[in-house]
Amino acid sequence: LVALKAYGHHIQSIKLKDLHMFMDYAPSTLPCLIRAEFADPWSNVKTADFIGRCTRGLRMLVIHERIDGEGVKFEYSSVAALLKHAAALEIVRIESPLCFDSKHIQQLLCSAFNLKTLDLLGEERGLKRVDGFLDANDIVDSEWVCTGLEFFGCRIGNIPRPEITHYIMGKPAKRIVVAGTHQESVELQKKVYAQLGRLTKLQQLHLGRYIDKDEWDKKGLSYEELWYFDGLSLSLDSGLGLLKDIKELKTVGVPDMEVYIECNKEQAWVKENWP
Repeated sequence: LVALKAYGHHIQSIKLKDLHMFMDYAPSTLPCLIRAEFADPWSNVKTADFIGRCTRGLRMLVIHERIDGEGVKFEYSSVAALLKHAAALEIVRIESPLCFDSKHIQQLLCSAFNLKTLDLLGEERGLKRVDGFLDANDIVDSEWVCTGLEFFGCRIGNIPRPEITHYIMGKPAKRIVVAGTHQESVELQKKVYAQLGRLTKLQQLHLGRYIDKDEWDKKGLSYEELWYFDGLSLSLDSGLGLLKDIKELKTVGVPDMEVYIECNKEQAWVKENWP
């Protein structure tokens, strides 16, 4: 610990089990630190403080969800601190519950020129999980600059899906699905596809996160409550064809979403364009 205080300013990369203890003994600035990985801490203040001490510019920030399921949200003070590193960031993977505003995610995508990985989904959604959420209306406001992005993991929502008419959790779909006409839905989706279509280096596209069904069953709850009814429909009629230039795509993750990519017409297109 004495050595940490004396020589901590030389650290370039770090992987921590306990951010709190590290922060208690770390120097006031970490001018060489560019890569950091740690478990979700007990205090968002500590996270924001840590990010703020990395004065050179973080290239990688990975925050794992705690094994015990506890921890805190990645809140606004941490988000604000992270956005100051946008010019340097290459990898952002945050598994802890988020307080990322959609406009902040959009700001990151519009300023992080070197970004290769954005993963705000993690592995599995449980009762305490809050996903990073990109409002489709925010996405179409300005162009993303991270055209070298290889991994995109973030929910895209608030899209009208008037074609969804079945009952959901015993309620008419119109009480749950975002309101809007078919034309409004298609126009908005095509703008989102056009934005995604510019990411021609993309290899992994993940738009949803698996639901921990067992956890919900134990609580006597319906996992339909976490189903996505406001995302991209991934149909050719809605503009899926605008993603044809993403030739390196290997995986499309759409768990627990109302999508049509497995329909015959769409599957034929996938085989032709994403072999």
